[in-house]
Amino acid sequence: MSQTIGLFPGQGSQYVGMGNRLAKGNAAAAAVFDRAGTATGVDVRQLCWETDSAELERTENAQLALTVFSLAAHSAYESGGGAPIDGCAGHSVGAIAAAAAAGYLSIESASVLAQTRGRLMARAPGSGGMLAVAVPARDLAEEGRKAGQDMALAFGLDVAAHNGPRQIVLSGAAPSLDMAAAALGAKAKRLSVSHAFHSRLMGPVEAEWHEVLDSVGIAKAAGTYIGCTDARPTRRGTDVLADLKRGLCHPVMWSSVMEESRAYDRLCIFGSGRAIARLARPYQQSREVLIVEDNVKLAEGAGRA
Repeated sequence: MSQTIGLFPGQGSQYVGMGNRLAKGNAAAAAVFDRAGTATGVDVRQLCWETDSAELERTENAQLALTVFSLAAHSAYESGGGAPIDGCAGHSVGAIAAAAAAGYLSIESASVLAQTRGRLMARAPGSGGMLAVAVPARDLAEEGRKAGQDMALAFGLDVAAHNGPRQIVLSGAAPSLDMAAAALGAKAKRLSVSHAFHSRLMGPVEAEWHEVLDSVGIAKAAGTYIGCTDARPTRRGTDVLADLKRGLCHPVMWSSVMEESRAYDRLCIFGSGRAIARLARPYQQSREVLIVEDNVKLAEGAGRA
């Protein structure tokens, strides 16, 4: 039987107007925006559709907006009779949407968690940032991970993400990032983020994030969830909770998630999915990649990355 994995994008994928067409054309998607707005006290429609790009890019806004849009796309897909989603995985904050889509969190809880996560990460002390680095293609994932760790160590940074066979992301203090960017030249690109996410610099807000997660009801067992930080499939709520807790300071192991996705016949991306689709290409083979974004018909075979 054909198996489909649902993928949920992370910060940096946001754009003004996301979800507008989808919510206006699909009652299930519209209901997600309404439920999230009631739970968070934020007019999420206005946030996603009318806020200027600079305001939307702020961490405390982007994480909530992306989570709601992804869950709206997922609800629209389900209401339209899309093929069952057999596993869920999310990139960074996308893990919250993945946990909700897999049945571990309600839409309300996921929205509040994304809002809180964004606010905590935005107020982490100190200045820092992130740097995407192109690395030579490698046949062995373990060699690629070691190369990333060596590079981070050389510049006093942390590896924030293993995005694929040819990209890692470094994270850390601004002076160290400047040094790395100067040394790496064209291989490196600064990311438009406010802080050093997925690094030790998130440590001061990590305990509060754990407390928030412990106060939220997570289902004991539900659908298959693939961890963002360990790429392990699980059907236990305690494992999902642990993965979400690690999501502030630990690296995103997206290349490993994509390796795990080889067990599925089709990839279905929910929300602002172009960046995730690009990261999936080295692992795509002959599989179909569908993006459910502004038109749920994409989930019925009209869209291919």
